[in-house]
Amino acid sequence: AAQCADFDTLRAQHAAKLMIWEEELPPEVRAELKKRGVRPVVFRTCGNRPPKGDYLQVMQQNLDALRAAFN
Repeated sequence: AAQCADFDTLRAQHAAKLMIWEEELPPEVRAELKKRGVRPVVFRTCGNRPPKGDYLQVMQQNLDALRAAFN
């Protein structure tokens, strides 16, 4: 509850509609963000070798996720 209150205070100063995350976030966090009108977007930084594909494929998936978020 305290983290949600802190987030609400910060959001009052920055009315962002998107939040970028490095990995998939827990469903309860996703639900709280959506309840507040914020859409979480996963953007994998690919700091390590991806489980499948390569760096460029991961970056393409990131671009696709960002395009979808802005549309």
